[in-house]
Amino acid sequence: MGLRYLFRKLFSPDPYPTPDERVDAAKPPAPRPSSPPPRAEPDPIADLAGLPVPEAVRRVRVALDGARVTRTASLSLLRWLREHAAHSDLTATARVDLADFFLTRGERDSADVILRAVAAGPLRDAPPAMMRLGDLAAQSGDAGGGLGWYESALAVDLEYPGARERHARLKKPVRAGEAGATLLAPDASQAMGRFELLRELGRGGAGAVYLARDKRVGREVALKLYHPQARADRNARLRGEAQVAAAVASPCVVRVHDLFEDTGALVMEHCAGGALRTRIARGTVDPREAHGWLRDVARALAHTHARRWVHRDLKPGNVLVRADGRAVLTDYGLARRAGQPASALEGTAGYVPPEARAGGTVEPTADTYAFGALMRDLVPGAAGPLAELMAACLADDPATRPRDGAALAARLG
Repeated sequence: MGLRYLFRKLFSPDPYPTPDERVDAAKPPAPRPSSPPPRAEPDPIADLAGLPVPEAVRRVRVALDGARVTRTASLSLLRWLREHAAHSDLTATARVDLADFFLTRGERDSADVILRAVAAGPLRDAPPAMMRLGDLAAQSGDAGGGLGWYESALAVDLEYPGARERHARLKKPVRAGEAGATLLAPDASQAMGRFELLRELGRGGAGAVYLARDKRVGREVALKLYHPQARADRNARLRGEAQVAAAVASPCVVRVHDLFEDTGALVMEHCAGGALRTRIARGTVDPREAHGWLRDVARALAHTHARRWVHRDLKPGNVLVRADGRAVLTDYGLARRAGQPASALEGTAGYVPPEARAGGTVEPTADTYAFGALMRDLVPGAAGPLAELMAACLADDPATRPRDGAALAARLG
């Protein structure tokens, strides 16, 4: 046996297969087992189609809180929640709770959209959303925005839990400098340097009012500084307030001296007697004094309505008392022309007439309703003609109320 043959025998296929091996070699090779096709991931949304939205939301949240949901399913469920957060079948409480859920997952933008929608809805449902929006603004360093939201909640419900405490904690006191009190509002600038702030007079949802000294002319004025974050239309409202007050030009309307759009400031006369809100809070108001203030407000409304304007925010905080005891109407920031479309979201709860909640048009009877609410707060024990006028003003049907300020003034004498 040669060496070549031996190597072939040892390292090459057997050149002499057995009969069985020859039969097996003739068969085609057995196919290799193929891997099973990937299983399609079940659609997490499919099972929600037939469920009521509140129940579907509950199930989605339970699923998202579980540890076995894949990333793809999680993204689909979160997208579904965002799309259904404003569904009419969800209560305001459920939507605020849903916003809290998004906040716990770090989705502040989604929570903000939900909360703003609730805050813009019916006033009775708005305070919880307003409070959370105030908290978010305060946490991000937006003190003006936080104060604005807390004040909006207080305007709806003065006793809303935590609103007063958070407002007081966020509210910054005047800090005195070497030359007396300095401008402390976040939008103060050198353009306002001629004004020396003395003390704060009050705050509202739109801005804060300070007693200031105009060093150029040597007189005390009321300086209203709009919160820059509270309203996107700050300058439009600023101009509107100044222009309407100037157009009405009544002895019973606060005098506006100047405005500064770059800083959102309005310079007005200072009324040393303060607001009627403060007088009411102190206790019983003298009936003769109250009657005189009501006459002044009625005359202010008569001048306003005669020029086809409607105030739309008459309340004790917007009626000031001069040093001579005369009452004057202020804050025309929400004023609109009579007959214009009305917004159901503007005004102060308790002073907005029932028909305003459905929109419609701006009419002087909205102011006469607010006048009745002012009477209710100022003279709660009214009797005789004054009680009859109050009841007429607070009528649900605007057609049965005094038609305008002139009608109010005529009945008050």
